[in-house]
Amino acid sequence: MAELSPYIAPPPSMKEFTTPGTHSFKVPSKVLRVLVQVIGGGGGGGPSHHGVGIRGKGGGAGGALFMMLQVTPGDTITIVVGSGGARGWYDYSANTAHNAGTGGTSSITYKGVTYRAYGGKGGTFDSHNHVTNPGAGGSVNAYNIIHKSNGASATSYNGAASLAAPGGIGSEYGNGTDGSEGSGGGGAGKNPSNDGIDHYGGYGGAGKVVIMW
Repeated sequence: MAELSPYIAPPPSMKEFTTPGTHSFKVPSKVLRVLVQVIGGGGGGGPSHHGVGIRGKGGGAGGALFMMLQVTPGDTITIVVGSGGARGWYDYSANTAHNAGTGGTSSITYKGVTYRAYGGKGGTFDSHNHVTNPGAGGSVNAYNIIHKSNGASATSYNGAASLAAPGGIGSEYGNGTDGSEGSGGGGAGKNPSNDGIDHYGGYGGAGKVVIMW
């Protein structure tokens, strides 16, 4: 008997949306359902503070959801990709820490129903207790879906990883690196001496929406 070759299914068609802002997707002919992934923007890396000699903490990751949508060919799905959170920074001349921003919300809307993945929080400086704090992960607002998960919270100097990408790296003495695809930015480093240099955390990674059929 001849050996049977295993059947390998062809990869699905896929469209990625990674640029922050509003987009639209027209359901192709003969497509009756689509699989959707939505990831919120990552929080920015937090500021350091030379005056108290501490490093900035990382930003949180955006929330994420996976779902199957029953669709009608020719219909339009509205997509929003959340931006990454602004980076935090330490203003040396003013001896002031500026907190990082929260990532933007990513979403899809179909037939009047919106499913949202919220952005992660940015790292902050607590001027009362003189400590830096990592950003919390973003949440999800969606029901009757395959899977949803709150974004990971940063726990230290590095940004939290999203479901799609690792977080930015926190710096000991320089600038933190940026996150990507919904991950958090790395925290800013502290000043090793009175060098007069402003230090920055990394930007949070923009969110992402993927449609497969």
